[in-house]
Amino acid sequence: MRQRWERAFPDVPLLVIESPYRAFVAPMLAYLERLADQDGVRITVILPTFLPRHWWERILHNRDVLRLRPFLKGRAGLRVVDFPYQLYEDKRPQRPAPGSAPA
Repeated sequence: MRQRWERAFPDVPLLVIESPYRAFVAPMLAYLERLADQDGVRITVILPTFLPRHWWERILHNRDVLRLRPFLKGRAGLRVVDFPYQLYEDKRPQRPAPGSAPA
């Protein structure tokens, strides 16, 4: 993975934060706090959000982002950018989520 990253983004360092037991919120926040302590550092966290074909699949695919976002919002000196993406071109009309206004 590191080699592919370096080929694709030679000027952007890849940082891997080790985390026990697949926990990621606490190690991520600790790393961001260490960065924030440095003078002149501007931090932008990009949160990828997968847009599946069906509205009800979002919670399955975006659990980690949903857990992390509340800890990031409102922190001084930290920008949070949501980056929605989809891996397909869906030509079928989608049904609206329950309780939402029809399109």
